[in-house]
Amino acid sequence: ESQPIVVKGLRALIAETEDLVLAGVSASATEALDALRAEPATAVLVDANPGLRPALRFISDLAQISPGVQPVLWASSLSDVDASRVLQLGARGVARKSLPIDRLLECVRTVAQGGIWLETDDSEPDSQDARRAKSLAKLTPREREVAVFVCRGLRNREIAEVTKADDFIVSD
Repeated sequence: ESQPIVVKGLRALIAETEDLVLAGVSASATEALDALRAEPATAVLVDANPGLRPALRFISDLAQISPGVQPVLWASSLSDVDASRVLQLGARGVARKSLPIDRLLECVRTVAQGGIWLETDDSEPDSQDARRAKSLAKLTPREREVAVFVCRGLRNREIAEVTKADDFIVSD
């Protein structure tokens, strides 16, 4: 995030929690990647403010450099198509900047604990993308987990192996 007031607010919010620690704030992707190489974090909040393309590049680079770090894309607005692209590149969470504070912290906690958080928004509330995004947000944690694997291109049997689902549940 490039806005000093937002950074200061995030620092203060995280400092008030007992279970989250702010490892650092970086002004550039290169600086962030260098810091994460030196000291990996559990989860990282990736600002989409410089644009979706640089954020996607950062998430992709992060997956190569430090695969254990779980990124959350933090965006003002994101269609479900773009959210799928983000998940395909390795993000474990997508959160809107308009989320209430407690929900943003819940998102970070969920991703840090190995879960998936998917919440998108479209600029046109009545659009088909917005309706699909709302339905995606209603998925159970297990359904979100499977959705991520589908977005990554895994086949049914591969998803069954990864999620330890019984073979009789899965069809090709």
